[in-house]
Amino acid sequence: MIDNYKNEPDKYLYSLVDDDGHVDIANFRTSIKEVIQANREDILDILLLNSDSDLIIVVHKRGKLILPSERGYFTEGRVFNILQQANQFGLDSHRVCNTDIFSKLPYQKIKELTNYINDFLDKNIDNKDFYRVGERVQNITLTKDEYTKYL
Repeated sequence: MIDNYKNEPDKYLYSLVDDDGHVDIANFRTSIKEVIQANREDILDILLLNSDSDLIIVVHKRGKLILPSERGYFTEGRVFNILQQANQFGLDSHRVCNTDIFSKLPYQKIKELTNYINDFLDKNIDNKDFYRVGERVQNITLTKDEYTKYL
């Protein structure tokens, strides 16, 4: 069953299913080998308790790349707060009477600055391993012989 998914590694994401049937959404990997290696300690613990345990891997279609700007960290509000903090801390040491210099930046310019920051991050951060999780394809059951070769 694994072979079907090995032939098209760029189409799927994989994650380990725990004993309760839960999938750790933040722990998807781009290969079965990566999933097993990322969960190595837990798998070795399982083997100590039950030496013939099978593993269940959930397979999902791989979605599009996630851009850093899609994380939504740098919004106009956050950029404004950063500028407010710069007002408080950045200019005090220079003996400036009015330290609200960044407060004078109009909202439209804050929006431009936010777009510039997000565009800069999208162009300069390597996001090649950050994909959206697509629809569930199926579960694969791996025998001890199949998954121990990746440990």
